[in-house]
Amino acid sequence: LKDMLQIIASQWQELQRQIKRQHNWILRALDIIKAEILATDLTTDGLEGSRSPK
Repeated sequence: LKDMLQIIASQWQELQRQIKRQHNWILRALDIIKAEILATDLTTDGLEGSRSPK
């Protein structure tokens, strides 16, 4: 039973590490997507600002 509990504890710790890595990866991906959207918005705003008013 003691060995089984040690195995479970070890697997739990590894699972926590994997979740943390995935969470960090998702946050980085969202930051990149957000930056691309903001850059696109700035580019679009710049183009709209250079058009002649109707």
